[in-house]
Amino acid sequence: MIIFDGIISGNAETFHYQQERSFNSALIVFVFLIMLPTAFFISMATEMWIILPIFTIGCVATFILTNLALGSPKDLPRHIAIQDDCITVKYGNNVLSYYVQDVKKVFDYDDFYYFSFPFGKKNCKFICQKDLLSEGTLEEFETLFEGKIIKKKIELPLC
Repeated sequence: MIIFDGIISGNAETFHYQQERSFNSALIVFVFLIMLPTAFFISMATEMWIILPIFTIGCVATFILTNLALGSPKDLPRHIAIQDDCITVKYGNNVLSYYVQDVKKVFDYDDFYYFSFPFGKKNCKFICQKDLLSEGTLEEFETLFEGKIIKKKIELPLC
C-alpha cells in the first residue's frame, strides 16, 4: 500500500489549477463550437433571434464563473491511496478510483507525480506530492509504475 496524505501545495497546487483551468477552457470551447451552430439553426427555424445572444452571454458567463470557481482549497486532492491494483483519490466530499492498469503515463516533476489516463478518464486530481508520502516508499511507487514514468521539468507560469 502506498499513501500520499495531505493537501498538495507549491508547484503541485499551481500545476493542479493550471490543468483544471485548461480542461475547463477546452470544455467550454468545445460546447460553444457545438452549441453555437445549434442555437443559430434554432433561431433561424423559429425566427426567435433572441436565442443567439442569450446563448452567447450564457457561454461567456459559464466560462468566467467556472474559472473564478477554481482555486478553492476544498477541491485539492488530500488523500491518494494505491492499494490492491486500485488508485483512489479523495478531494472535497468526493472519492474517485481508477485501476492501476488504466494509467498511461506517470509524469515525474521532481517534487510531485502526475498520472495520465486515457481520454474519457482524464482527471487533474491524481497528483501525488512526494513529501506527502505517509505510507510506502518512492521506490515502491516507481517499481509499481516502472516503464510508465517520464521525467519532466515544470513549465508553469508560476505567478
